[in-house]
Amino acid sequence: MSGIIKIFCMPYLLSCIHLLPDGSDLTFSTKSSGHISILKYRPSRSIPSRHFIASKLSLLIHQSAVAFFARPKANLSGCNCFLYKPAAQLSRKYVAIMKSDGGRHMQVLRDVLEKAQRDGVGVGHFNIGDFVILKAVFASAQDLKVPVLVGVSEGERKFLGTRQIAALVKSLRDEFDFPIFLNADHTHSLASAIEAAKAGFDSIVFDLSALPFEQNIRQTKEAIEALKGINPAILIEGEIGDIGTGSEIHDAAPDLSKGLTSPEEAKQYVDATGVDILAPAVGNMHGMLASMVQGTTKKHLDIARIAQIKSATGVFMTLHGGSGTEDEDFRKAIAAGINVVHINTELRVAWRRGLERGLANHPNEVVPYKILPDAFEAIKQVATSRLKLFNSTK
Repeated sequence: MSGIIKIFCMPYLLSCIHLLPDGSDLTFSTKSSGHISILKYRPSRSIPSRHFIASKLSLLIHQSAVAFFARPKANLSGCNCFLYKPAAQLSRKYVAIMKSDGGRHMQVLRDVLEKAQRDGVGVGHFNIGDFVILKAVFASAQDLKVPVLVGVSEGERKFLGTRQIAALVKSLRDEFDFPIFLNADHTHSLASAIEAAKAGFDSIVFDLSALPFEQNIRQTKEAIEALKGINPAILIEGEIGDIGTGSEIHDAAPDLSKGLTSPEEAKQYVDATGVDILAPAVGNMHGMLASMVQGTTKKHLDIARIAQIKSATGVFMTLHGGSGTEDEDFRKAIAAGINVVHINTELRVAWRRGLERGLANHPNEVVPYKILPDAFEAIKQVATSRLKLFNSTK
């Protein structure tokens, strides 16, 4: 059966989608400045409700482009489209390219996490404090042909500029047609989170783990509603438990045993807030001990707890404070349900050592781009080794 239905408004489009049988092709065309754009949409049979699909769609016509978006588990093929803004913001330009057959092929972060989960691998997340780190991490991901997340904390965003770092990452993604994504790491205020969402970040860690549990739930839920109103495609991560603070070198390890996340509170938190990603406390710790930097000691994770939390919640999970962790623990953690692994302190140590080596090798040099290659190579070496480990299925 085939037919043509003219769509005049979004509610009409969403109601029509409910009538489509599985496997239907959905073709949109719009004439604007003589241009016609067509896309096809095939709902997956694994989706229990078409209402779920329909509620996640938004259509935006901006000049001669058709804007289209589908939420998780939707299978798009033959799709020339752009990631959308909410219907209430139709006057605003699209913020990122989603997928295209016409010379570009770009995924959204949710697609990448879904695939990583299916493949049993982890997505590496690296904090970037300057352009040298960003350049080195991007080069590592390109060499290995694996997607990568780069993150900036509130302090790093203050130093680099929220919109400026978003523009840098977007330029790499667009120019090289490569799946690099930007995360607003450890964001402690709604104002800061809104700034990141408006700048075009792909995800935000809304971290209120220092607050009482119920207060964390209430404020995180409110934040998600506000941030999804800016960009429904953005992924929001919430954190519960205690993993310490500061991606730096510590003299002694804090006692975090009382702050471990339980499966019961993880389920309660996820159900109540609707977070896309959960960051639990499972034996991980921000920063590294001096002995970890020297390589004489390693962090160890509670793998059983990770598996129990994954089973209880079913959401994507992030491991913060990954620097200094035993390699085998990383492998087991990913197999147990971790989808994203954060590395920061290891890169900072490599950055400093590389910079010191560059200065020592060129004691009279004052030209930055002649000194910084040593830092670049040191960072790239660490990033490459971690990305290889996280993307190994062995």
